[in-house]
Amino acid sequence: MGYDNYRPNQTALLDLQLREGTGTITRDWAKPYHDPVTLVGTPAWATLASDLTYLNFNPANPDRMVIIAADSTDLAFTSGAFSGAVWIAPDAYGNRYLMHKGAAGTGWAFWISATSPYIIFTTEQAGPTYQSSDGAAGLALTAWQFVSFTRAGAVGRIYLNGVDVTVTAATHVNPVDSVAGDFYMGTTVGGGAGFYDGLMWRPRIWGRALAAWEILALYQSERDLFGV
Repeated sequence: MGYDNYRPNQTALLDLQLREGTGTITRDWAKPYHDPVTLVGTPAWATLASDLTYLNFNPANPDRMVIIAADSTDLAFTSGAFSGAVWIAPDAYGNRYLMHKGAAGTGWAFWISATSPYIIFTTEQAGPTYQSSDGAAGLALTAWQFVSFTRAGAVGRIYLNGVDVTVTAATHVNPVDSVAGDFYMGTTVGGGAGFYDGLMWRPRIWGRALAAWEILALYQSERDLFGV
């Protein structure tokens, strides 16, 4: 597919294109290949008019995707810059986690807050939590949106549909104790809370801070797939 020829996609550390359309395993298309990625619960496969397959998460099941700690150590990011992005169409607001690597109170996370709702990027240090968030910039229910974050040094930025919407910018520190934790998508670490409710397509992670123009270009190159 043409959109995969865009250079930032070729440099991703994790790229779950969700092409399978069935089953409880999905493949990572990025090197070094975080396989297997296991679907837990019963997230439902579905297909867009553009023929893209995606997942529908139901917190009643509860649904999530998991990469065990031994296969996701390079996603710990206890130092260095990194970024993440995913297309979502949430069915409900609440404390809904899109990505979380680490353990309780440690690691890093990208999630939707129940308040307003905010989109939040968090780094944690076994107690202190550092959060960068948007200003309730318009995350809509039941509509496809491209949400992303970057972290470079002390700076964390939040993007919605390719636009920097950061309002609260924490002074981030390196997350700790995240190497030994599993990597979860659709819930907090451990799979015990914060279950995402809605649609999800193509979670991606990079081992660098994407430039603002790269995030905008990603959104612009993919938005037609969703009719937005």
